[in-house]
Amino acid sequence: MATALGASAVHASIFDTVSAMPANSWLQANDNLFSDVWTPKQYRLDPVEYWGNRQHSIIRAWSGFGWDSQRSSLIIYGGGHANYAGNDVYIWNAGTQLWGRASLPSQVQPDANGKIFTVDGPMNSPISAHTYDNDLYLKVSDRYITFGGAVWDSGPYVKPAGTGYTLTGPYLFDPAKADGNKVGGLSGSGVDPTIAGGQMWQNRDAYSGTAPPKSFVNGVSGYATENGKDVVYVQARAGGTRGELYRYTIHDPNDPTGDTWEKVGKNVSTKSPQGSGTYAPDLNLFMRTGTSTNPFMLWDLSHAGPTNGEIWLKPTDLTNGRFPVSNITKMGLDYDPLNQRFLIWGGGTDVYALAHDGSSLLSTGWTLSLLTDGGTAGPGVNDYGRGVLGKWQYASELGVFVGLKNPYDGEVWFYKPGDVAEALPLYAPDLAAYAADLPSYATSFRATEAVPEPSHLFLVGLPLVWWASRRFRVAT
Repeated sequence: MATALGASAVHASIFDTVSAMPANSWLQANDNLFSDVWTPKQYRLDPVEYWGNRQHSIIRAWSGFGWDSQRSSLIIYGGGHANYAGNDVYIWNAGTQLWGRASLPSQVQPDANGKIFTVDGPMNSPISAHTYDNDLYLKVSDRYITFGGAVWDSGPYVKPAGTGYTLTGPYLFDPAKADGNKVGGLSGSGVDPTIAGGQMWQNRDAYSGTAPPKSFVNGVSGYATENGKDVVYVQARAGGTRGELYRYTIHDPNDPTGDTWEKVGKNVSTKSPQGSGTYAPDLNLFMRTGTSTNPFMLWDLSHAGPTNGEIWLKPTDLTNGRFPVSNITKMGLDYDPLNQRFLIWGGGTDVYALAHDGSSLLSTGWTLSLLTDGGTAGPGVNDYGRGVLGKWQYASELGVFVGLKNPYDGEVWFYKPGDVAEALPLYAPDLAAYAADLPSYATSFRATEAVPEPSHLFLVGLPLVWWASRRFRVAT
């Protein structure tokens, strides 16, 4: 089942629309085009020197997005390297089903060494970048975060230091300050210097303490809230092409100097292919896509530390060979916390589930299944392009996965993964603690006095199911 949200649905609640979707169905949710809201020509960068007419590269060129669960919005910035130099930001909102521009691009210029920066400097706004799977939304700080990757015209985020440069970032963007008629940095920093600045960006400049990564090329990341703080698990390069796993913690949103980096996983194989990753807080696992030989790799974070090596997986394929393993490095992966499985998407109608049988070993017991039946209407054939990567995110407040494709039209697709009765968090010792993340149509499960319907009586057995699925933790 596929539906396009048109004019007749503008006044309908997006929650009602989503709750009406059948299980394992798709819905096209954008009511206008990405290209409809691109920066007007008079405010674009030089079209020849900085490829100022290539806004489509924001989606196309090795990019991801952050899903703002407070506003039910998709936030994206990108381009980078040899694709597009503009740092304009765009937002798609589920309530209106509309794309909008969140900021105009900063003007850029070379320094004395030819290195390109925004005119107001790296402490006020980032240069554009391939973002891979390095973008997320921080629930505590209420910010979009990007670690970048390959910037225009090369390298990671840096700032001048003496006669050279030093690493900098990550950058936070404040969606509350979004204004499509202002430049994202300081006033006067736009292509038209008379345009006001919204000061929407913050450079955390978090490169003190434990040695942080040196490059986020091909990086993958996942979010967690731990002890009331924003935490990002990110696999990034410590040097060369080796991608280690780090925990980045924002201890105080108002004090970047307190941010910390910790190495929680070692990349023993030294293989860090392009791909997508996520963190499963209930399982305490970081999962990512791998290679065509071993399609997935994970870190068991119950053993977090500098020597904690990765586990490579080759799951039992229940798709009769339909899973496109040769394109695994271009697919998107995110966690379905309500069904305790990982969903993989390649830009088409097919959605695959990676699940564990709860046995004692993490290296075995994994299966890969096809959730859609092949005849379901939806986004069409797989459209890998440069890679789905971070353009596949779980929207907890809606209970759907959000996929983004088509660099000109900006097609936003919702995928509803299953029945809510099957989707209760088996790991939750106290369901009330997870109420904020439950979809709106699951409100009946929040009240302890509610009488469960017959299909929901399985809740009585939740502790036993949880114990069975987690017993291997005791053994390890």
